[in-house]
Amino acid sequence: MVATSGSTNSLIRALSTTTPPTMGDLASGDVSVDEAFFNGLVAELTNNPPTGPEDEACLGQNPFWGDLTSDTAVAGQAGCMMAQQVGQSFRPILEGGTSLCYMKNMTQATSGVTVTGFDGDIADLFSQQSSDQLIQVHVSNMPSMNEEEEEPSEQYVNIQVLGSDTVGSNVYKAILYFCNDTSSAATGFEIFEVNKTTGSFTTQSADQRGDADSHVLNSSAFIKEDSDGNIVFDLTKARSATVTAKGNFGKFKGDISISADNVITAKTFDKNTFTDNENNSQINYRQAYSVSSISGDSFASLKFLEGAYKDLNFNEVDNELVTADFGGLNAAIEYSSPAEDDVYYYNAAPNSSLLDLLPGDFSDTFYDDLEDPVSCPRSFDLL
Repeated sequence: MVATSGSTNSLIRALSTTTPPTMGDLASGDVSVDEAFFNGLVAELTNNPPTGPEDEACLGQNPFWGDLTSDTAVAGQAGCMMAQQVGQSFRPILEGGTSLCYMKNMTQATSGVTVTGFDGDIADLFSQQSSDQLIQVHVSNMPSMNEEEEEPSEQYVNIQVLGSDTVGSNVYKAILYFCNDTSSAATGFEIFEVNKTTGSFTTQSADQRGDADSHVLNSSAFIKEDSDGNIVFDLTKARSATVTAKGNFGKFKGDISISADNVITAKTFDKNTFTDNENNSQINYRQAYSVSSISGDSFASLKFLEGAYKDLNFNEVDNELVTADFGGLNAAIEYSSPAEDDVYYYNAAPNSSLLDLLPGDFSDTFYDDLEDPVSCPRSFDLL
């Protein structure tokens, strides 16, 4: 979410468009983050670094981090952090429907898929029967999910579709376990359930690749069939998700809800290790809360319209958490042309009503600890 672009076309687009850029454009660099959130301040600081107190007051801390004393100030780093949290929050909601797409594509594959435990028409592979059915699908020549591994991989998916005698005819429920071969422990699983009458959709998933990388996701939403017969999220109803993850980046957990009118409320807590200017390794913890208005139904089309954001930062010193010198941010931003000169960017919104929705502190029990994700089951007892 901090990609920048030197493209002249991207620069003009960020300056002239009256609608916010998409998260996809910001992440890819197709729209300049400097222009979108800083109105060129980063380039100005790079070309003309502050040399003394007067310059620092003019171009330094407040404008860069987000000066909320003026509604013409740039959103700055506060805006970047808020947009990043919106993107992080939206992603688990989308990932909740991964297995539905996965199962649909299995029935349409013309090669590379071998099914065991099913002798009927492949189109009916996952149709609910009266009794439970257990199916194993072998997928070959899959693109590697590990950037360090260029060779295609293989995956075995054990899928249990629960029958109407078990869950009732009004409920569709399936359990998927992902393995690298027929004898290895599961590297991931997903359980999802759909109420055929109300369209309510719940999913629980976990993924573990080695000892370092893992995540657990729980989400709740509503799905429907669109005019083309595709299963899609019902964006007129609320959605929510919780996620915990760990990896080389550190640890992360989030509690996210999206209202029927597309307002995201997100609580996040993360831990990251970084190297400071003196090449010393530091461990940073950040507690954050935001309320944001969005539009779009995918990450590619997601647009952040306005929002309010608050965070608190800590450094780990001698196994104790100490409030960072920087402390934290308390910001509200919107996308507009504050000077009414047709130059649009994310700018400060000190009078935003969304500021009233931020908590006074981080005493919520969500921020009490930063636990590890629960490991995947190591056997197929549930099957």
